[in-house]
Amino acid sequence: MTSEPEPEVPVTKVARYDIDFSLCIICQGSGGVLIEKPNSHEKVLKFVHDRASYGDGDFSQMSRCLGDLTASDLISKNATWHRKCYQNTVHTQLTKRAKERFEKQIAARGSRRGSTQSHSSDGGTFTRSQSTPYVKEV
Repeated sequence: MTSEPEPEVPVTKVARYDIDFSLCIICQGSGGVLIEKPNSHEKVLKFVHDRASYGDGDFSQMSRCLGDLTASDLISKNATWHRKCYQNTVHTQLTKRAKERFEKQIAARGSRRGSTQSHSSDGGTFTRSQSTPYVKEV
């Protein structure tokens, strides 16, 4: 009986960040009172993923840490957070501002890829450099 070696399976490396569910899932800090509100887990996940898609602060890393966890996963792991962390995460005005910044960046990238010469019909501010020079001959 000869045992043949099993074929090697290529291993794909995925950046994995561990979350300590005994700490605040948002800041991973231990100080202060931790709150668990099972009906808010879905909301936290939605806002974290939304703000990560806009490139807002540390939410990209937080989104990678949470990965594809669902609200029921967070409930089963007794995920908790600080009140202030929760407020900052699900703050609709902050999310709206992050979205507006993201859209401005996208628009700026698009305009840089477009024409290199600006026209006065763009609706932007008209400056002296865009005007024709004054000819003094009378």
